Amino acid sequence: MEGDEDDVAEALFLLLTGVVAPLESVGSAEALAVLRVLEVYGPPQARSAAARAVARLVAAGVLDRPWAGRVGRPEFLRAWRYEDVFGEQTSLGVLTDRGRDHALTVLIDHLLGGGIKDAWVAEGRDATRLRARVVEGLAREPDVVVEDVDVAEAARVLLGITRSRRQPWCSGVQVAALDPFRGLETPGQRAAARDPSCTP
Repeated sequence: MEGDEDDVAEALFLLLTGVVAPLESVGSAEALAVLRVLEVYGPPQARSAAARAVARLVAAGVLDRPWAGRVGRPEFLRAWRYEDVFGEQTSLGVLTDRGRDHALTVLIDHLLGGGIKDAWVAEGRDATRLRARVVEGLAREPDVVVEDVDVAEAARVLLGITRSRRQPWCSGVQVAALDPFRGLETPGQRAAARDPSCTP
């Protein structure tokens, strides 16, 4: 999609809220799968409409995909962080299991106020081997420190990034890339993320 961020957001909102009824009318397992994803990751109005459509299709006997119950509930496997000793940039990698390994890496630029400078994903074997490749690639870089972090620290960093969306260098597209990983946070961290007074 082209246009400024507000136009793109509005177009996506209209698309995702408008597709619920047609999907329900199709009534297939494929349509149900799309609705399952939409009820977790769509805009609020689409989520509630999709949830009602899902309930009706399931009651009508449409078969769910085996992964349906895991949408939005990634299983944390491990996380790691590497940063330069000067404190200028930090990269955080998170590996999760969604029936297949998925990894997200975000590059945080502290010179730009802690916003996202880049974000990228990997899946399957590339995701599984990502940390080992990072460690191998940085083995001869004395100015870079690599360490493992636990799920609480990984969630804290990711939530801090999502709250920095007001920063001009942190694009909505990059923030959206973090959505599938938000299921890692604790209930307390979710509450903090909803509190406007809670700053990164």
